[in-house]
Amino acid sequence: MNRPLFERLACEDTPLGPLCLRRRELLSQPGTIVTEVTLNHEFLMSSLNTDSERAISNRAVEIHGGTQLTAIVGGLGLGYTAHELTKHSEVASVDVVEFLQPVIDWLFFAMDPQAN
Repeated sequence: MNRPLFERLACEDTPLGPLCLRRRELLSQPGTIVTEVTLNHEFLMSSLNTDSERAISNRAVEIHGGTQLTAIVGGLGLGYTAHELTKHSEVASVDVVEFLQPVIDWLFFAMDPQAN
């Protein structure tokens, strides 16, 4: 019998408590793999449902209108908000402010082909 996948990808102590990045298979949907972030042992975000991140990005562009927009995102998280903003031709730049250094480090690790 195969066990469901659960993998802790990284865990770092931060001023706000342990910050962990993990990947797991959904028990309710075998074969569906999600990436999750926990902070101080509390669920923070998941790749399973990113509708709110996408909606806030799209709504911000819609509300402000115009072209050559500069966007700022408070917190990188899993990157869905910033990524959605980059899809808009009206957005000229996206800046992300992240408080927790491990989140930034995880991004660079994920982008480094030699790290995988």
